[in-house]
Amino acid sequence: MSSFQPRKRILLEVAEGRTAGAILENGFLEMLLDRGIGVHMLTPGARFEPFVDRYRRDGVRFSYLPTEPALSRPRASAYEARIGQALISRGWPRLREALWNHLGERIAARHAGFAGRLVADERPDAVVASSVTIGFDHGMISTAKRLGIATVGNVFSWDHPFRIQRSRPDRLTCWSPVVKNWLVEFPGFDPETIDVIGAPAFDAYMDEGGVCSRSEVCRRIGFDPNRPILLFPTLGQMRQMIDETGPFRALMQAIDAGEIPGRPQVVLRFHPLSVDYYFEEFRNRPDVHCSRFTGYCPGMRWWPSRDEVRESTTVVIVIVLILAVFIGVVDRALSFLISLVFG
Repeated sequence: MSSFQPRKRILLEVAEGRTAGAILENGFLEMLLDRGIGVHMLTPGARFEPFVDRYRRDGVRFSYLPTEPALSRPRASAYEARIGQALISRGWPRLREALWNHLGERIAARHAGFAGRLVADERPDAVVASSVTIGFDHGMISTAKRLGIATVGNVFSWDHPFRIQRSRPDRLTCWSPVVKNWLVEFPGFDPETIDVIGAPAFDAYMDEGGVCSRSEVCRRIGFDPNRPILLFPTLGQMRQMIDETGPFRALMQAIDAGEIPGRPQVVLRFHPLSVDYYFEEFRNRPDVHCSRFTGYCPGMRWWPSRDEVRESTTVVIVIVLILAVFIGVVDRALSFLISLVFG
């Protein structure tokens, strides 16, 4: 029997692993519970025992969030979004808001499915979406607004305002004043409804508990602390034809040829969407350390713990070859790298 007696209840959508890693790993649940707020988390992670175990608290319960509704929306919803963007481009944000209130919200609520029924049945005090741009909260927030339930949506990125905002909650939170301005300019939100809260995804990077000495880093990864260390962050396999191995191969060939002084060692930092085996030829080299997030939750993609994020901050020299290879200036990029690091 739970001893927690909530004064308020929220329905919290957490659809992405990286969002969970940034928000839940930074103590968001504890802040809510300490204020007497019970949490019903709607998430694909509800069927993944390690996810539930990590965030299990007295006062927190879980329901499975199906992913299918976010992938397909009614045609009328797409038309409403296009017309809305046209109104914004002509400088008519109030008309865009009116269109949403009288048409878009009705369409979204009508096709809300399980999430909409959950809101209607439970009648929480608030519905909170951890990342409104993805669209899992579309019907859920619309249903809540039509029932008079308070809604909050978080814009979890620095660049997402350029995309179409499917949901229009009562209030939005975002990372910076720049993002706030984008939300006003592109989707046409009222600036009075947007709160700048900072970037929780970067909180772990500021944690002094993750700071350690160079010798400790080298001991962990098997490097010589007396030799230079380079960090090569990959771009991620965002599209099929992107070849991330080209610039890295150019770097290793330059090191092997003695073109970079000091025989530097390289930390190969994989983007969560990078394909590891593309780099198989380099993995057994003693001067290459492969680093990546290993946390993963089915249906939510990568799901880094706070410790994993802190571990990724231990090397700070970054090279610039990833972009350079796509514009054909690898040689110049290598020269720039050498001058930058070694003077």
